[in-house]
Amino acid sequence: MHISSKRNKITLSLGEKKCIMFKGVIGCYMHFYKLFELKCVLAVCVHNHPIMIKIRLGFFFIYIFFYLVKCFPLSQIELISDACLCDVTQTGPSHDSLIDSTANMFHRCTWMTVFKETWPRFSRPGISMSLVESKDGIQCFTFEHNRDYQQVQFKFLDAVESMDPNNFVVLLQLNPYHIDSLLQLSDVCRIQEDQETARDLIERALYSFECAFHPVFSLTSGTCRLDYCRPENRAFYLVLFKHMIFLEKRGCPRTALEYCKLILSLDPDNDPLCMLLIFDFLCLRCREYTTLIRLYEEWEVHRNLSQLPNFSFSVALSYYHLSQQEDISPVENQQLKQKSNVLLQNALIMFPGALMPLLDLCTVQPDAVVSSHAFFGPSSQIGQPPALLELVSLYVGRCHSLWKEAGLMLWLEENVRKGLKRVDSQDPYLEDCQNKRKQRYQSAPRNIHRHVLMSEIKEATATLPLEVTTQPGMGFDPLPPLDSIVSYIRPERYDLNALKFSALYDTGLLMVF
Repeated sequence: MHISSKRNKITLSLGEKKCIMFKGVIGCYMHFYKLFELKCVLAVCVHNHPIMIKIRLGFFFIYIFFYLVKCFPLSQIELISDACLCDVTQTGPSHDSLIDSTANMFHRCTWMTVFKETWPRFSRPGISMSLVESKDGIQCFTFEHNRDYQQVQFKFLDAVESMDPNNFVVLLQLNPYHIDSLLQLSDVCRIQEDQETARDLIERALYSFECAFHPVFSLTSGTCRLDYCRPENRAFYLVLFKHMIFLEKRGCPRTALEYCKLILSLDPDNDPLCMLLIFDFLCLRCREYTTLIRLYEEWEVHRNLSQLPNFSFSVALSYYHLSQQEDISPVENQQLKQKSNVLLQNALIMFPGALMPLLDLCTVQPDAVVSSHAFFGPSSQIGQPPALLELVSLYVGRCHSLWKEAGLMLWLEENVRKGLKRVDSQDPYLEDCQNKRKQRYQSAPRNIHRHVLMSEIKEATATLPLEVTTQPGMGFDPLPPLDSIVSYIRPERYDLNALKFSALYDTGLLMVF
C-alpha cells in the first residue's frame, strides 16, 4: 500500500485489490442469495434440490470466512475502499508504517483520560493487576511487573543515577509507556516550565495504568484497595496526585475533587498521600460546602479532623458561604452564621499562628490592637511545635487565595475581635487548646511530609525537618515507606572503575611501587 505524492491518493497492491474485490463480491452475492432463498422457501421441491443443497453448503463456508474477516480490524481496507482503481506508485510511506498509523485508531476506551493521536502506538508495557484478597466486601489489588518491565525498570534506575535527563528521553523512545520514566521526565519538564508536556506525560502514564486494570477493579465503588507499601502501587498513587494538581491548576476543581476522593478511597485508613490536607481546599474551590461539612461530621469522631488547621478554618468558611445563599430562610441564615462564627473563633484560638501569615499573603494590614496582642503576635509563631508550624504553613500557603473574596475580611476581623475577648476573659477553651498544642504536634507522620514535598508549596517546604530535607528525594518515589514490600530486587551492580583497575593490575599494565 502506497500514497502517491503526485495525486495525493492512496493506492493498493494487487493482493490488497483482490482482497477488497473478493469482500465486495461476497457481500453482493450473499444479498442476492437471501432474496433467492426467500423465494424458494415456498417451493419445497426446489428448496430440497441437490443443487440448492450444494449452494447452501458453499455459503456455510462463506459465512465462516466473513466471520473471520469481521474478527480482524482490516482498517486499511475500510479507509481506502474507494481507492481501488488508483494507480500503483513507488512513492510515499511503506505498507508497515501505514498499518502502524491506522492501528492507533483502535484503542481501548478509558474513563480517566483519552488516548491522543500524538502519543506513540500503545502496546502493553508489561504491567498487570491481580486480586490479592477479598474480605468483608473489600477487595485488595496490586499491580505487577513482568520480566521485561523489570529489566526496563533496572535501566531506569541506572538513568536516575546518571543524573542526566537525556537518558530518560532515550529510555522513553524505546519504552514510551514506562511509568517511572514518564513521572521523572514530567518533573523535569515542569521545572523547565513546559507545563503542557509535563501534563501530557502524566496523562500517558494514567492511560497505561488504566489499560492494565483488573476486570473487577472499580474506580467508583469505594471498596477497592491498593497497598502503598508495594512499589508497583505507589506509582499509581503519584500519577493520580499529579494529574489532580494539573486539573486544579487548569481550572477544573470539581474533577480534581473526584480524583482526590479516588486516591483517598484506595487506602482511607492510612491515607499515604494525606489527601485530607487538600480535600477541604478542593471542596471550597468548587463550592461543595455540604460535602466538606458531611465528611467533617462523619470522620471527626475517629480521625480528629478538628486538630488539622485546614479543616478547622475551612469548615467555618463553608458554614459562612452557606449562610450567604439567597434560597434559605432568615432563621436558617442566622443559625448558619452563628455556627460559622463559633467555629472560626475556635480555629483562631486553637491555631493563633495562622492569622498573621494569612493576612500577610492577603496583603492586609492588621489592626494595631491585634498585631500588638501577645496571643497573635510574633510569640505565637515562634512558640509553635514543628509539626504544627508545618501544617499551618501548608494551609496558609495553599488556601490564602480563598480569603480574598469580598466580605470575608470583614467577617474575619469581626471574629478576631470576639476571639480576643474570649482570650482576655480566660475562656476554658483556651487552656484546653494550649494543652493540645503541646502534646499533639511534636512530630509529623511520614505521610504529611510526603504530601508537603509533592505539593511544592514554598511556605510549607521551608518548615520540613532536616531528616527529610537531607534525604535524596526522587520524584518517582518521594519518601518511600519504611516497611516497603519488595517483590523483585535489582541485580547487584559493580563499580566499572574498580573492574578496570583490577584488570589492569592483573595484566601487569599497572605497576604498584
